[in-house]
Amino acid sequence: PNFSVSGEPRHAMGAGSPSGPRACCGPRSSNACCRNEFLEIFLAKLEEGNQEFDSAFLYKLQAKTGADAQDARYSLLYQRTELALEAPNEHGIRAVVPQKVRRLLRLDWSQDGLSFDEIDARLPETLLVQSKVFERPLRPAELLQHLAEVQNKVFDFDNWTSYDFCRYFMTQASGKTY
Repeated sequence: PNFSVSGEPRHAMGAGSPSGPRACCGPRSSNACCRNEFLEIFLAKLEEGNQEFDSAFLYKLQAKTGADAQDARYSLLYQRTELALEAPNEHGIRAVVPQKVRRLLRLDWSQDGLSFDEIDARLPETLLVQSKVFERPLRPAELLQHLAEVQNKVFDFDNWTSYDFCRYFMTQASGKTY
């Protein structure tokens, strides 16, 4: 199973589904396609809620060691800010108080497929490779379109690694890169 930073199951193809593993493009050996139906549903709900991403972050994660050592793994985070309407006050009573909360959509592409998670904090700055502030906010529907363009790709250490996946998505929206 694939788990998030918080220890919760990640939403990956073949994992996290109550009805068991789901293949995105029919029976296959070990090659997972670049599609995740749960991510598509999640992004559709964000679109319905009029959410937008304002920036993206590319991280280089630690490479595996030993016999399984391959290229380093990369992870992509899309940041959005939303209003949280409830927050406990100093007496523990919930009050309706609009408050801006940062949310991050984490995308990971690996041999196991495309997984995602929503997290509250960025990864450590020491792992940051590049960040981008979008010229105009990126709509979830636009991200869905970009995902549709690569949905038939399979993980390949020579042609379509996590780095290639992340670089592709970093270039799809215009903005200032840091």
